[in-house]
Amino acid sequence: MSSSDDEDLQRAIALSLGQLDGAAEDERASAADNNTSEAPPAPTPAAAANQPQLVSTRAVNESLKHLDRKQLEAERLARQRARKHQLSGGDSAPSSQESGRASKKARTEASTASSQETEVVDLTTPPRSRKDTARPKKGRADREPSVPKSPSAQSQGQAIRDILQNDAGVSVPRGTANRPGLASSRRITEPQYLDGAVKRTWSLGYPRDNDIKIEEVLQKADLDHLLVSSFNFDTEWWSTKIDSKVTKQTWIVGSSNEEVAAEWNMAPVLYENVSISLADMKGVNGYYHAKLWDWGESGRMENTVFLIDLPRLPDGQTTSEDDFTPFGKELRYYIQSVTHRPNLCNSLLKFDWSRTKHLAFVHSLGGPRTGEDAQRTGLPGLSRAIKQLNLDSTVLEVDYATSSLGALSRGFMKQLLTAAKGEEVTVTKEKFDGDVKIRDLLKGFRVYFPTFDTVKESRGGTDAGGTITFSKKWYEAMSFPKSSMHDHKSTRTGLLSHNKIIIGRGQRVTSSEEEDEEATMHTKVAWAYIGSANLTAAAWGQLSTDRATKTLKVTCRNYECGVIVPVDAGEQTEDDEVPGLEVFKGTLDIPFEIPGEKYGDKSPWYFAN
Repeated sequence: MSSSDDEDLQRAIALSLGQLDGAAEDERASAADNNTSEAPPAPTPAAAANQPQLVSTRAVNESLKHLDRKQLEAERLARQRARKHQLSGGDSAPSSQESGRASKKARTEASTASSQETEVVDLTTPPRSRKDTARPKKGRADREPSVPKSPSAQSQGQAIRDILQNDAGVSVPRGTANRPGLASSRRITEPQYLDGAVKRTWSLGYPRDNDIKIEEVLQKADLDHLLVSSFNFDTEWWSTKIDSKVTKQTWIVGSSNEEVAAEWNMAPVLYENVSISLADMKGVNGYYHAKLWDWGESGRMENTVFLIDLPRLPDGQTTSEDDFTPFGKELRYYIQSVTHRPNLCNSLLKFDWSRTKHLAFVHSLGGPRTGEDAQRTGLPGLSRAIKQLNLDSTVLEVDYATSSLGALSRGFMKQLLTAAKGEEVTVTKEKFDGDVKIRDLLKGFRVYFPTFDTVKESRGGTDAGGTITFSKKWYEAMSFPKSSMHDHKSTRTGLLSHNKIIIGRGQRVTSSEEEDEEATMHTKVAWAYIGSANLTAAAWGQLSTDRATKTLKVTCRNYECGVIVPVDAGEQTEDDEVPGLEVFKGTLDIPFEIPGEKYGDKSPWYFAN
């Protein structure tokens, strides 16, 4: 990995927590002016007919299944021989034997090497002649996008175009998805969010107020390297947000089986300057869910973003392991766990993390974890983060906005509330958990999920509720805490939400002796979680006792990540009230109504994938 691979990673780790998705209106919405909420005029039929049709995710994935991977491997070997021949300066043409079928040894070696190099075929630009192609930089021939493409590589690109056109009815435009010429006019900008910031996603048709667009996050003209974590990609929409001739991209994705993994591994063939890192999903009966979905461009759905800029250290300087903040350590640990790329993780040491001391990065790693790993992830990881930030509390009220609900039980909610207080979480086997009175949960734990009426009356109606999921059988179960449910209504009327936000407000009660008298002090605490974790055991983990070690085992079905942002809750007091919502002003614009309307006899929104 060369030095340019990790340049300006502060943009890559701006923590948009990125699942990138869009609706049919996204293209016109992204063209809207930054200072207006109105959509541009719709294109005329003639103009629409002249617009190129880009590749959709579904069409690409379906078409990839029909590729002859044996032929692709043979062509890859041919390109490899062509590169070696050019780099060695040889004048003689390869022999007919060399041009023929690769030997078994060569095929074996190529198979081993294929997981370590990225082959790029640009489908959006015409094939270039060899004399017009720049020589690759020394030592980077295996992955530089400017590597000369052999005739076989050019024919492979055309073959893929033909497959997409003939089998999927999709044409790949030449020279439209990636616009050259931006690199020479790239701007140098100052960091904007050195201490971190929380913003709502811009939404079409609403006034701009402490919100942000995806274009403003990425700033593609200045973006060298992007590490994006995603559940899936809307490639057509994504191609309008990134200039792949300027930006090297690493996509972290999950694969539930070998067929899906093989399809993802073909992405570098279809998309320029892209490498793939597959999260290990073996034994994980869930999803790679560490993402941010729904950017508001359709004017139907909203989300919330955490951003932070990390200044790059001068050349030759790095942050030592001892000086790495807990936030940086956990982010690095998460990236290493899902990518298994030490060089990528070590590149994070080239940035200044000193202004992340007040923050915590929390995550869930898929699969069973024991020992120290169990203490760093899921519910135990949340508890540890709260304690490290000195946000532990004796009394805590939680307002949890979620876009998906599972088979909730009082026992699980008690565990999450315990972790959110910074206390040690323990195993419980009882769904009802008799020591958790429903009255206590009502007082300290409110769950926000939309009712059917709220979805129906939203701007997008019921058609917009497909990413908000809940099953009727779970809600009607005896163990489900119905009394904790509150209607999720956005403060921007008519919007649905894909937020996963926890608002924590509490007190830490301590006793001290002053002048031989015992005094009780109430230290107020407040914080917010912004991330990808819904209120489900799949997201936060199920706790059990490991049979072999007799210690705590945490089993998360999903990969998740998020950030704990502390809020100044004021001075110590002698009263027993939790901080008011006004303390969040200036840190977070809470995007939903609190305390919200209780369900009563209303029904929740049901939608199950």
